[in-house]
Amino acid sequence: MAYSYYRQRRYIPYVQYKRQSGRYTTRTRYSKKGVSKRTTKGKSKAKPAATRVSGTTMQSKLKELDLITKYGKPHKVVLKAEPGELLLSESPADRRYYHVVPVTEALMAYVNQAPEGPKMHAATKELYVTGVTLSLDLFRDCPVEMDIVCGPLASLIECPVKQVKAVGDDFAYNSLDDEGQAKLCGPEDKSVTAAASSFYSKFNSNDSSVFGGTVNSKILPNGNYAAGTNRKGTHTGRVSLQFKGFAQGRGGGPSVNFIKEPVRAFWRFDKTVPISDLSNGRYVILVAVRPECDGFTTLAPPKGSMQGRMYGAFRNMEMDASVRYGM
Repeated sequence: MAYSYYRQRRYIPYVQYKRQSGRYTTRTRYSKKGVSKRTTKGKSKAKPAATRVSGTTMQSKLKELDLITKYGKPHKVVLKAEPGELLLSESPADRRYYHVVPVTEALMAYVNQAPEGPKMHAATKELYVTGVTLSLDLFRDCPVEMDIVCGPLASLIECPVKQVKAVGDDFAYNSLDDEGQAKLCGPEDKSVTAAASSFYSKFNSNDSSVFGGTVNSKILPNGNYAAGTNRKGTHTGRVSLQFKGFAQGRGGGPSVNFIKEPVRAFWRFDKTVPISDLSNGRYVILVAVRPECDGFTTLAPPKGSMQGRMYGAFRNMEMDASVRYGM
Protein backbone atom coordinates (compact mmCIF):
# COMPACT_ATOMS: atom_id res chain seq x y z
CA MET A 1 0.00 0.00 0.00
CA ALA A 2 1.50 3.37 -1.04
CA TYR A 3 1.67 6.14 1.53
CA SER A 4 2.05 9.91 1.06
CA TYR A 5 3.01 12.46 3.65
CA TYR A 6 2.21 16.11 4.04
CA ARG A 7 3.43 18.94 6.21
CA GLN A 8 0.84 20.40 8.52
CA ARG A 9 1.30 23.64 10.41
CA ARG A 10 0.37 23.30 14.07
CA TYR A 11 -1.13 26.46 15.56
CA ILE A 12 -0.35 27.01 19.21
CA PRO A 13 -1.56 29.51 21.81
CA TYR A 14 0.05 32.98 21.78
CA VAL A 15 1.85 32.46 25.14
CA GLN A 16 3.55 29.32 23.91
CA TYR A 17 4.30 31.14 20.64
CA LYS A 18 6.28 33.77 22.53
CA ARG A 19 8.23 31.10 24.42
CA GLN A 20 9.30 29.58 21.12
CA SER A 21 10.66 32.93 19.95
CA GLY A 22 7.76 33.57 17.65
CA ARG A 23 8.12 30.42 15.61
CA TYR A 24 5.41 28.10 14.48
CA THR A 25 6.23 24.39 14.50
CA THR A 26 5.37 21.82 11.93
CA ARG A 27 5.03 18.05 12.07
CA THR A 28 4.78 15.30 9.48
CA ARG A 29 1.63 13.21 9.17
CA TYR A 30 1.15 10.12 7.01
CA SER A 31 -1.96 8.86 5.31
CA LYS A 32 -2.90 6.08 2.86
CA LYS A 33 -2.93 7.27 -0.71
CA GLY A 34 -6.37 8.07 -2.00
CA VAL A 35 -8.07 7.63 1.39
CA SER A 36 -9.86 10.59 2.87
CA LYS A 37 -8.66 11.71 6.30
CA ARG A 38 -12.12 12.82 7.32
CA THR A 39 -14.40 10.38 9.04
CA THR A 40 -18.14 10.22 8.41
CA LYS A 41 -20.12 11.53 11.30
CA GLY A 42 -23.10 9.59 12.62
CA LYS A 43 -24.16 5.96 12.20
CA SER A 44 -24.54 4.05 8.93
CA LYS A 45 -27.81 4.45 7.06
CA ALA A 46 -27.67 0.88 5.63
CA LYS A 47 -30.79 -1.21 6.09
CA PRO A 48 -30.67 -4.28 8.34
CA ALA A 49 -30.06 -7.59 6.56
CA ALA A 50 -33.58 -8.75 7.44
CA THR A 51 -35.15 -5.88 5.48
CA ARG A 52 -32.96 -6.08 2.38
CA VAL A 53 -34.53 -7.95 -0.59
CA SER A 54 -32.42 -9.13 -3.52
CA GLY A 55 -33.58 -8.89 -7.10
CA THR A 56 -33.83 -12.68 -7.43
CA THR A 57 -35.99 -12.96 -4.30
CA MET A 58 -38.26 -10.21 -5.53
CA GLN A 59 -38.68 -11.91 -8.92
CA SER A 60 -39.57 -15.23 -7.28
CA LYS A 61 -42.15 -13.52 -5.08
CA LEU A 62 -43.70 -11.77 -8.05
CA LYS A 63 -43.78 -15.05 -10.00
CA GLU A 64 -45.46 -16.83 -7.10
CA LEU A 65 -48.04 -14.05 -6.81
CA ASP A 66 -48.75 -14.28 -10.54
CA LEU A 67 -49.24 -18.08 -10.31
CA ILE A 68 -51.63 -17.67 -7.37
CA THR A 69 -53.63 -15.07 -9.28
CA LYS A 70 -53.90 -17.24 -12.41
CA TYR A 71 -54.14 -20.78 -11.03
CA GLY A 72 -54.61 -20.68 -7.25
CA LYS A 73 -52.67 -21.63 -4.15
CA PRO A 74 -50.31 -24.64 -4.07
CA HIS A 75 -51.67 -27.96 -2.78
CA LYS A 76 -50.46 -31.55 -2.69
CA VAL A 77 -52.42 -34.56 -3.95
CA VAL A 78 -51.28 -37.84 -2.35
CA LEU A 79 -52.29 -41.14 -3.97
CA LYS A 80 -51.46 -44.49 -2.35
CA ALA A 81 -51.71 -48.05 -3.62
CA GLU A 82 -54.14 -50.49 -1.94
CA PRO A 83 -52.95 -52.99 -0.97
CA GLY A 84 -49.63 -51.40 -0.11
CA GLU A 85 -47.54 -54.41 -1.18
CA LEU A 86 -47.15 -55.85 -4.67
CA LEU A 87 -45.30 -59.14 -5.02
CA LEU A 88 -42.61 -59.53 -7.68
CA SER A 89 -42.40 -62.97 -9.28
CA GLU A 90 -41.13 -64.55 -12.48
CA SER A 91 -42.82 -67.38 -14.31
CA PRO A 92 -42.25 -69.04 -17.69
CA ALA A 93 -45.98 -68.74 -18.35
CA ASP A 94 -46.13 -64.93 -18.25
CA ARG A 95 -44.00 -61.83 -17.96
CA ARG A 96 -45.43 -59.90 -15.05
CA TYR A 97 -43.17 -56.88 -15.27
CA TYR A 98 -45.56 -53.91 -15.23
CA HIS A 99 -47.70 -51.70 -13.04
CA VAL A 100 -49.66 -48.56 -14.02
CA VAL A 101 -50.28 -45.70 -11.56
CA PRO A 102 -53.18 -43.34 -12.42
CA VAL A 103 -52.34 -39.63 -12.30
CA THR A 104 -55.24 -37.82 -13.98
CA GLU A 105 -57.82 -39.90 -12.09
CA ALA A 106 -56.21 -38.75 -8.82
CA LEU A 107 -56.35 -35.10 -9.94
CA MET A 108 -60.03 -35.46 -10.80
CA ALA A 109 -60.76 -37.04 -7.42
CA TYR A 110 -58.97 -34.17 -5.69
CA VAL A 111 -61.02 -31.51 -7.51
CA ASN A 112 -64.25 -33.35 -6.65
CA GLN A 113 -63.29 -33.39 -2.96
CA ALA A 114 -61.93 -29.82 -2.76
CA PRO A 115 -63.92 -27.38 -0.57
CA GLU A 116 -64.51 -24.79 -3.33
CA GLY A 117 -67.93 -26.22 -4.15
CA PRO A 118 -69.66 -28.07 -7.03
CA LYS A 119 -69.92 -25.00 -9.29
CA MET A 120 -66.16 -24.56 -9.39
CA HIS A 121 -65.73 -28.33 -9.81
CA ALA A 122 -67.92 -28.30 -12.92
CA ALA A 123 -66.11 -25.28 -14.35
CA THR A 124 -62.65 -26.80 -13.85
CA LYS A 125 -61.54 -28.22 -17.19
CA GLU A 126 -57.85 -28.33 -16.39
CA LEU A 127 -55.54 -28.18 -13.39
CA TYR A 128 -52.13 -26.54 -13.08
CA VAL A 129 -49.54 -29.15 -12.10
CA THR A 130 -46.07 -28.17 -10.90
CA GLY A 131 -44.73 -31.72 -10.80
CA VAL A 132 -45.39 -35.37 -10.02
CA THR A 133 -43.33 -37.63 -7.74
CA LEU A 134 -43.45 -41.42 -7.45
CA SER A 135 -41.81 -43.01 -4.41
CA LEU A 136 -41.61 -46.68 -3.42
CA ASP A 137 -39.47 -49.21 -1.58
CA LEU A 138 -38.10 -52.05 -3.70
CA PHE A 139 -37.30 -55.27 -1.84
CA ARG A 140 -35.23 -57.76 -3.84
CA ASP A 141 -33.06 -60.84 -3.38
CA CYS A 142 -31.33 -60.71 -6.77
CA PRO A 143 -30.17 -58.20 -9.42
CA VAL A 144 -33.08 -56.37 -11.07
CA GLU A 145 -33.60 -53.64 -13.65
CA MET A 146 -36.31 -50.98 -13.59
CA ASP A 147 -37.90 -48.56 -16.02
CA ILE A 148 -40.21 -45.76 -14.79
CA VAL A 149 -41.95 -43.39 -17.21
CA CYS A 150 -44.62 -40.70 -16.73
CA GLY A 151 -46.48 -39.09 -19.60
CA PRO A 152 -49.77 -38.58 -21.46
CA LEU A 153 -51.55 -41.42 -23.21
CA ALA A 154 -52.13 -41.11 -26.93
CA SER A 155 -55.48 -39.57 -27.84
CA LEU A 156 -58.49 -41.90 -28.12
CA ILE A 157 -56.45 -44.91 -27.03
CA GLU A 158 -58.34 -47.60 -25.11
CA CYS A 159 -57.26 -47.70 -21.48
CA PRO A 160 -59.39 -48.78 -18.49
CA VAL A 161 -60.11 -46.08 -15.92
CA LYS A 162 -58.84 -46.85 -12.43
CA GLN A 163 -61.18 -45.98 -9.58
CA VAL A 164 -59.74 -43.56 -7.03
CA LYS A 165 -61.33 -43.04 -3.62
CA ALA A 166 -60.74 -40.60 -0.79
CA VAL A 167 -59.07 -41.95 2.36
CA GLY A 168 -58.97 -39.14 4.90
CA ASP A 169 -57.04 -36.25 3.35
CA ASP A 170 -55.36 -38.57 0.82
CA PHE A 171 -56.52 -40.85 -2.00
CA ALA A 172 -56.09 -44.52 -2.87
CA TYR A 173 -56.50 -46.78 -5.90
CA ASN A 174 -56.89 -50.53 -6.33
CA SER A 175 -53.46 -51.96 -7.18
CA LEU A 176 -54.64 -55.56 -7.72
CA ASP A 177 -54.36 -57.15 -11.15
CA ASP A 178 -57.30 -58.44 -13.22
CA GLU A 179 -57.27 -61.69 -11.25
CA GLY A 180 -57.50 -59.88 -7.93
CA GLN A 181 -53.93 -60.67 -6.93
CA ALA A 182 -51.36 -58.29 -5.49
CA LYS A 183 -48.95 -58.83 -8.36
CA LEU A 184 -47.63 -56.97 -11.37
CA CYS A 185 -49.36 -57.20 -14.75
CA GLY A 186 -48.26 -58.78 -18.01
CA PRO A 187 -47.84 -57.01 -21.36
CA GLU A 188 -51.33 -58.10 -22.47
CA ASP A 189 -52.98 -55.89 -19.82
CA LYS A 190 -54.86 -53.06 -21.55
CA SER A 191 -53.48 -50.36 -19.25
CA VAL A 192 -49.94 -51.60 -19.83
CA THR A 193 -50.46 -51.81 -23.60
CA ALA A 194 -51.86 -48.26 -23.73
CA ALA A 195 -49.01 -46.77 -21.69
CA ALA A 196 -46.21 -48.67 -23.42
CA SER A 197 -47.46 -47.88 -26.93
CA SER A 198 -47.83 -44.18 -26.01
CA PHE A 199 -44.42 -43.74 -24.35
CA TYR A 200 -42.15 -46.05 -26.38
CA SER A 201 -41.39 -45.72 -30.08
CA LYS A 202 -39.31 -48.92 -30.14
CA PHE A 203 -39.30 -52.03 -27.92
CA ASN A 204 -36.64 -54.58 -27.03
CA SER A 205 -35.93 -56.61 -30.18
CA ASN A 206 -35.37 -59.84 -28.22
CA ASP A 207 -38.48 -60.06 -26.03
CA SER A 208 -40.59 -57.02 -27.07
CA SER A 209 -40.35 -55.60 -23.54
CA VAL A 210 -39.74 -51.95 -22.67
CA PHE A 211 -36.29 -52.70 -21.22
CA GLY A 212 -33.72 -51.29 -23.60
CA GLY A 213 -36.44 -49.77 -25.76
CA THR A 214 -36.58 -46.21 -27.09
CA VAL A 215 -38.91 -43.64 -25.52
CA ASN A 216 -40.61 -40.73 -27.22
CA SER A 217 -38.85 -38.08 -25.11
CA LYS A 218 -40.64 -35.20 -26.89
CA ILE A 219 -43.88 -35.89 -25.02
CA LEU A 220 -42.32 -36.84 -21.66
CA PRO A 221 -41.53 -34.29 -18.92
CA ASN A 222 -37.99 -34.01 -17.58
CA GLY A 223 -37.03 -34.39 -13.94
CA ASN A 224 -34.72 -36.07 -11.46
CA TYR A 225 -34.45 -39.27 -9.46
CA ALA A 226 -32.86 -40.85 -6.41
CA ALA A 227 -32.29 -44.56 -5.75
CA GLY A 228 -30.66 -46.57 -3.01
CA THR A 229 -28.54 -44.67 -0.53
CA ASN A 230 -26.45 -42.42 -2.77
CA ARG A 231 -27.62 -42.65 -6.40
CA LYS A 232 -29.26 -39.59 -7.89
CA GLY A 233 -29.37 -37.68 -11.15
CA THR A 234 -31.56 -36.11 -13.83
CA HIS A 235 -33.60 -37.72 -16.59
CA THR A 236 -35.36 -36.73 -19.82
CA GLY A 237 -38.61 -38.61 -19.21
CA ARG A 238 -37.51 -42.15 -18.35
CA VAL A 239 -35.75 -43.38 -15.22
CA SER A 240 -33.69 -46.51 -15.96
CA LEU A 241 -32.10 -48.27 -12.98
CA GLN A 242 -30.08 -51.41 -12.37
CA PHE A 243 -29.54 -52.93 -8.94
CA LYS A 244 -26.71 -55.42 -8.58
CA GLY A 245 -25.93 -58.06 -5.98
CA PHE A 246 -27.74 -60.95 -4.31
CA ALA A 247 -29.30 -61.06 -0.86
CA GLN A 248 -28.13 -63.49 1.79
CA GLY A 249 -30.19 -66.65 1.97
CA ARG A 250 -31.54 -66.20 -1.59
CA GLY A 251 -33.80 -68.97 -2.83
CA GLY A 252 -36.82 -68.57 -0.58
CA GLY A 253 -37.64 -69.78 2.89
CA PRO A 254 -37.92 -67.92 6.19
CA SER A 255 -34.21 -67.08 6.35
CA VAL A 256 -34.03 -64.97 3.19
CA ASN A 257 -32.95 -61.35 3.73
CA PHE A 258 -34.23 -58.98 1.06
CA ILE A 259 -32.27 -55.89 0.06
CA LYS A 260 -34.26 -52.68 0.46
CA GLU A 261 -33.84 -50.06 -2.27
CA PRO A 262 -35.72 -46.74 -1.82
CA VAL A 263 -36.66 -45.26 -5.21
CA ARG A 264 -37.96 -41.77 -5.98
CA ALA A 265 -38.68 -40.28 -9.41
CA PHE A 266 -39.82 -36.72 -10.10
CA TRP A 267 -41.23 -35.20 -13.31
CA ARG A 268 -41.57 -31.43 -13.67
CA PHE A 269 -44.71 -30.23 -15.48
CA ASP A 270 -45.18 -26.48 -14.82
CA LYS A 271 -48.29 -26.44 -17.00
CA THR A 272 -52.03 -27.09 -17.00
CA VAL A 273 -53.28 -30.66 -17.43
CA PRO A 274 -56.76 -31.50 -18.81
CA ILE A 275 -58.93 -33.39 -16.33
CA SER A 276 -62.42 -33.21 -17.84
CA ASP A 277 -61.81 -35.62 -20.74
CA LEU A 278 -60.02 -38.89 -19.96
CA SER A 279 -59.67 -39.66 -23.66
CA ASN A 280 -57.37 -36.68 -24.25
CA GLY A 281 -54.08 -35.99 -22.48
CA ARG A 282 -54.60 -38.49 -19.66
CA TYR A 283 -51.43 -38.95 -17.57
CA VAL A 284 -50.23 -42.22 -16.05
CA ILE A 285 -46.99 -43.64 -14.66
CA LEU A 286 -45.69 -46.94 -16.06
CA VAL A 287 -43.43 -48.91 -13.71
CA ALA A 288 -41.53 -51.92 -15.10
CA VAL A 289 -39.22 -54.27 -13.19
CA ARG A 290 -37.70 -57.70 -13.85
CA PRO A 291 -34.87 -59.86 -12.49
CA GLU A 292 -31.69 -59.82 -14.55
CA CYS A 293 -28.08 -60.90 -14.51
CA ASP A 294 -25.65 -59.56 -17.11
CA GLY A 295 -28.56 -58.43 -19.24
CA PHE A 296 -30.40 -61.77 -19.26
CA THR A 297 -33.25 -62.98 -17.08
CA THR A 298 -31.85 -66.09 -15.39
CA LEU A 299 -34.06 -66.80 -12.39
CA ALA A 300 -36.05 -69.80 -13.59
CA PRO A 301 -38.54 -71.41 -11.17
CA PRO A 302 -38.18 -75.04 -10.06
CA LYS A 303 -38.96 -77.71 -12.67
CA GLY A 304 -42.66 -78.45 -12.99
CA SER A 305 -43.69 -75.20 -11.30
CA MET A 306 -45.86 -72.78 -13.26
CA GLN A 307 -46.40 -70.39 -10.34
CA GLY A 308 -43.02 -68.73 -10.62
CA ARG A 309 -40.53 -67.73 -7.99
CA MET A 310 -41.02 -64.65 -5.83
CA TYR A 311 -37.90 -62.47 -5.88
CA GLY A 312 -39.12 -59.32 -4.14
CA ALA A 313 -41.90 -56.81 -3.60
CA PHE A 314 -42.97 -53.19 -3.98
CA ARG A 315 -43.98 -51.51 -0.75
CA ASN A 316 -45.10 -48.01 0.28
CA MET A 317 -45.88 -46.96 -3.29
CA GLU A 318 -47.09 -43.36 -3.33
CA MET A 319 -47.71 -40.70 -5.96
CA ASP A 320 -47.53 -37.03 -4.95
CA ALA A 321 -48.76 -34.31 -7.32
CA SER A 322 -48.04 -30.64 -6.61
CA VAL A 323 -51.00 -28.66 -7.99
CA ARG A 324 -52.62 -25.23 -7.81
CA TYR A 325 -56.31 -24.85 -7.19
CA GLY A 326 -58.73 -22.44 -5.49
CA MET A 327 -58.02 -19.01 -4.04
